[in-house]
Amino acid sequence: LTTLAAAAGVGGLIPVLSDPNTAVTLFAPTNAAFAAALAELNTTAADLLRNSSLVTMLLQYHALPIVVYSADAPNGARVETLLPGHNITVSTTAGVEIIDEYMRHAKVTKADIKAGNSVMHIVDKVLFFDRGDSPEPPPETPKSLMEAIAADPELGILETAIAAANLTAVLSDPSAAITIFAPTDVAFVGTLTAEKINATALLANQSAVQALILYHALPMVVLSKDAPNNVDVGTLLTGHAVVVYNTPNVHLLDEYKRRANVKVADIRAGAGVIHKIDNVLLPYLQESYPDIPSAIAGEDLNTLATAVGVANLTGALSNPSAALTIFAPTDAAFASLLAELNVNLSSLAADPARVAGLLTYHVLGKPLYAAELTFGESLIPLLPGHNLTVGYDPEDGLVIVDEYQRSALVIKDSIVAGDSIIHIVDRVLLPKLAPLPPPPTPPTYDNLAAALEAEGLTTLA
Repeated sequence: LTTLAAAAGVGGLIPVLSDPNTAVTLFAPTNAAFAAALAELNTTAADLLRNSSLVTMLLQYHALPIVVYSADAPNGARVETLLPGHNITVSTTAGVEIIDEYMRHAKVTKADIKAGNSVMHIVDKVLFFDRGDSPEPPPETPKSLMEAIAADPELGILETAIAAANLTAVLSDPSAAITIFAPTDVAFVGTLTAEKINATALLANQSAVQALILYHALPMVVLSKDAPNNVDVGTLLTGHAVVVYNTPNVHLLDEYKRRANVKVADIRAGAGVIHKIDNVLLPYLQESYPDIPSAIAGEDLNTLATAVGVANLTGALSNPSAALTIFAPTDAAFASLLAELNVNLSSLAADPARVAGLLTYHVLGKPLYAAELTFGESLIPLLPGHNLTVGYDPEDGLVIVDEYQRSALVIKDSIVAGDSIIHIVDRVLLPKLAPLPPPPTPPTYDNLAAALEAEGLTTLA
């Protein structure tokens, strides 16, 4: 009991405890009990012993002003200690135990050690008294996932979204054995800003926000130590999964291949567990339009819309019963093509037939969802005599390969447009056609006067 002896010296109680006439009961924690208490309080013996007033109060709380032997211990009685205003509770139902003001149980491991007129009982735990500002024992596990989320100041937006999704009652069930990947408020703000999502509109759309929350939940409890590596795990949003990795740390990829890192793991709550993450996971929800032009406009494919007009294909594509597959290049893809061919949009638009050939190379004569495209499959576009090939990139996924072996990554797939299906790609596909004519060479004149006259600028001359 060397730690107790040191505390008694710091607390100035050695003279009192050395007096054979002192008649008290002392509950004496072992050295191991003191070590456990220091760990529980996240402090050191040196730091504790420097606070002599606290040490004195702590020792007073371990002493009764009367002598009580174990045979006389009153079961269930609250007994006043030498620390004024503070009590302990005695239990004898499973041996003699002392219960402190935090309901922590200290078992008497050796009883009735006589010392002068006093008696000492050795206990296996340091007793804590409640003095208001003293460190408290670790908090109890929240009774439900919802209770844990509501209590966390970093999860306020998630709490609001759960309420908007009408899922509060489900997550308040203490028996819900669910894993929640919980984006922090910072993660929500970052995602809403980056993806240009209107928070008010999202919260007003119950089905959309419900899908979002369910996509962050697994139908089983997965602790971080049990996280698989590079495995698709189905979520509570039917038909949708996240990819879970455990190296170099636990992280996830959503269906847009966006990464979310687990920042705080294994928050137990009821029968479930919460992992706080630094990004919002987004499921790919199939979009639907009445026809192809509406889909092109809705997906902001402005250059493609212009090209469709130049090629006089607007009428054909406006038929909602047209059953086609379209690989639709983004505006950035068209800009990259113009740079690649060293032409400008106006020179390309001057040849509607060539534009029509280019566009029909991106169209198949039947609707195919992404799941129906098989690696290595040859696709026959509406441009006669040409083909495309289905490829797969191990990092990025589905690609379409043209006749120059250029790969276009499918960045958004299976958009419904009437009876047709659109896949947005990041590159314009090129068939092997006759090369584009070079841009016209500007005329050359002998002098400025001749140039002004030839260009009809004689007034300036």
